Amino acid sequence: MSASMTFDIRPATADDSAAVHTVRSAITPHLISSPEQVRWRFHNPPAGERGASFVAELDGRVVGFTRAALEWETSVPGQGFHLTMVLAEARGRGIGTALIDTATKHLVSVGATTIRSFTTDAAGRRRAEKAGYREVSVARHQVLDLSVLPPVPARPDGVELRPYAEFADDPRPIHAIEAAALADEPSDLPFDQVPYATWQQTSWADPILDRELSTVAVSDGAPAAIVGINVSGDGRIGSAFTGTLREFRGRGITKYAKTHVLHRARDLGYTHAFTGNDSTNAPMLAINTWLGYRAHTDEAAYRIDL
Repeated sequence: MSASMTFDIRPATADDSAAVHTVRSAITPHLISSPEQVRWRFHNPPAGERGASFVAELDGRVVGFTRAALEWETSVPGQGFHLTMVLAEARGRGIGTALIDTATKHLVSVGATTIRSFTTDAAGRRRAEKAGYREVSVARHQVLDLSVLPPVPARPDGVELRPYAEFADDPRPIHAIEAAALADEPSDLPFDQVPYATWQQTSWADPILDRELSTVAVSDGAPAAIVGINVSGDGRIGSAFTGTLREFRGRGITKYAKTHVLHRARDLGYTHAFTGNDSTNAPMLAINTWLGYRAHTDEAAYRIDL
């Protein structure tokens, strides 16, 4: 591509799903996705998100993408975010800046008073800081070679494991654990409001969520912890969500359940597992270190108050 080529920014549609997936996979290979999932998300936006997506085309080819929306899992109003990505070979032309400007205009139009952005590289950090954003957190994304798993720990007393599929008729216990654990995660924004209907429409219905691998740990008959797993078609899996209710923490339930799930994934032919946690989430980082996860990518979150 020559530097003289011009680019265009336009609204994205479901027909861009494959191209958007290509961009996302190149920039965030640690996040499990598929073209089918991208298309599904175009048709199933969360209620209250008021989102919009845009692509950048260079010589007729999609080389960049941004998604801008309001956070729907928080009680704090006006919290916007954008996920903006540009292929490496198309950078240096102002495409990223144009996409961010477009995303920002949309967020302002739907009432955002705060905007968060995310980046995995130094150039993105410099651009965010130049625009007045400040860093508020860092997520540690890690990868695990499933051929070198430690043995499954001893089963905690009274604990049994059940697949998500057994809760298909009523997944409310899974939602309850996810909502409670999400509210406890470190963040500059409280994720303390997860409506069941919206969760059911998004997280539960996600086409890459594997309901046979994903597991609920039940302690003396009470759902206590969850290990949600997303799958790809290329031998990789990713953590959708792992969480434990407060009253069941410190008993080794999460370590037992997650190790068991990873062993099952390996037995099914998966080769690598990805996960991500806030850099201050010491309990989960400790479990992942014990499991053998290794550093893959750091993702910085930036914030600007309008």
